[in-house]
Amino acid sequence: MGRPIRLGAVSGWQGDRKEAMLVQALAEPRADVLIGDWLAELTVGWAARERYMDREVNPNEKIDKYYVKTIVEVFDKAVETIVQRKQKLITNAGGLSPKGCAEALEKVLQEHGHQLKLAYIEGDDILDRFEELDQKHTFKHFDNDKALNTLNKGDWVGANAYIGAWGIVEALRGGADIVVTGRSTDASGLVAAAAWWHDWKQDQYDHLAQAVVCGHVMECSMYATGGNFSGYKALFEKPHDTAFPIAEVNADGSFVITKSSEMNGLVNKQTITAQILYEIQGNMYLNPDVQVDLHHIKVEDVGPDRVVVTGIKGYAPPETAKCAIFAAGGYQAEAFAFATGLETTIKLKMFEKLCRCWLTTQPQYKFTTLEFQHVGIPAVDPKNEPEATSTLRIFAQAHRLEDFPPNGLQAMVEGLSLGTYPGFHRALDMRNTLPKLYIDYWPSLVPERHLKLSLTFLHGQTRALSPRPHTIPAMKSASYDAKSPYEDKWGPTTREPLGSIVMGRSGDKGGNANIGLYVRHVDEYEWLRTFLDVKKFEYLLGDEMKLVTGLERVEFEGLLAVHFLVRGILGEGVSNTSRLDAFAKAMGEFVRARVVDLPVKFLNRGRI
Repeated sequence: MGRPIRLGAVSGWQGDRKEAMLVQALAEPRADVLIGDWLAELTVGWAARERYMDREVNPNEKIDKYYVKTIVEVFDKAVETIVQRKQKLITNAGGLSPKGCAEALEKVLQEHGHQLKLAYIEGDDILDRFEELDQKHTFKHFDNDKALNTLNKGDWVGANAYIGAWGIVEALRGGADIVVTGRSTDASGLVAAAAWWHDWKQDQYDHLAQAVVCGHVMECSMYATGGNFSGYKALFEKPHDTAFPIAEVNADGSFVITKSSEMNGLVNKQTITAQILYEIQGNMYLNPDVQVDLHHIKVEDVGPDRVVVTGIKGYAPPETAKCAIFAAGGYQAEAFAFATGLETTIKLKMFEKLCRCWLTTQPQYKFTTLEFQHVGIPAVDPKNEPEATSTLRIFAQAHRLEDFPPNGLQAMVEGLSLGTYPGFHRALDMRNTLPKLYIDYWPSLVPERHLKLSLTFLHGQTRALSPRPHTIPAMKSASYDAKSPYEDKWGPTTREPLGSIVMGRSGDKGGNANIGLYVRHVDEYEWLRTFLDVKKFEYLLGDEMKLVTGLERVEFEGLLAVHFLVRGILGEGVSNTSRLDAFAKAMGEFVRARVVDLPVKFLNRGRI
């Protein structure tokens, strides 16, 4: 078809806003295909935990309920508009049960008196083939190369390969109106829709690479239209009713990001730069369909709420696909205590000491992790009690349920509460103090040739999907320090927070975090890339550096950005990390809050 395909994002994970699909279906410019990203590492882990617990009760029972349930309510609100406008829907809400999800969506259609052609893709879930595949290909941890045979076989609760776009393309070419997948990548739905619309071939790598980046921008929905944006004050007057993004993808893969003019939010160079920097690992972005080189990527404003992204290069896909492996890690619980007024740090340290002493008298309780995290410093001369209050978060993990006290952490917190500092109080809702099963996350790789993917049309035929015709070894991201030393040539400086002139975005990938920092003006970039070398970044991380196992640095001149991959700071990943900021969403804001020497001439342009 001659014109660009228009694609509307309707979810960033598990159906964020219940009305989003309806709003996007009604939006102008009108979307041809609605793309719903319902999965994250955490949501897949939750589904794996639910299935594991069910199988403990009924090991032989086949159940197709392990999809993300919010898709049903969201679709129910939008179905009439989608049918009327003849829009297609692609979603990975199928989780561990693509068939069950497709059947649930068909039931909604029937309740509204409609009939559409539904298809689902299976084969990404390799848990039941895990031992067989481990003999053909030893699964190793993506980051530390540790073999998975260090786990007991009974501990494995989930294993899902990240699959690409071409099964979805076949479904669309077969006439599907709705396509449901399991753990397809965040970008796969958008890549598939563009490839179907423009009839791309599997070796048009530059086209596919551009579509992958477009899908990456779109996959977290409102993050592309002002959400989680360092320049949030520009949205302060209208922080509600934020639009979901719309992409226009051309036949050559080039694309524009925009939004409905009828809704709030903001699409500009800075918001799109932020989302591009989010959750990448460096200049190479690996995808099941193409390896994407971001080194020369460039973002430009081309109109009000219209941004074009260029400079993206693609190469043949890697031989392996990413594989998310989940294990029953043990049990965890947390409790919160509060201190108010003067010397809150000393007060909370006193309670921490009390807790540690109490545990020495209870040797039967054996925690593998026990952390006392001090959160927040009271305001000077506080005007109300919350402003005067600090928090102690107590986080504990153990291998077995019996390694916790019978009432979890409640017994410790309540038992010590009367004999401690003045003003002690705690969270009254004690449900978090009871231990719950947590899931270990192991990112790994699986050879694509070992996967047995299939496409099924609901009430129709099932056919095997062919493996990728050509692959090459995975290409590694570059990592380098500042190419030239910092020079004191920027005029007078003053001590202010880095974020006064530097924007940022951070996020999680397994046990790693990424932090991208960028400036608004071209002449500020030379200062940023020389100022922000590895040594300076280590200083900015401060005490957090003791958790870091490695740093990688790369520059993006077209984004006016310097990007860091921070290895190991999230432990084993979001599903069991002890960090309060489990997704590393706030890590970039922490770095921006650090006080450094900033050029006065840049500050005089106006603070962010």
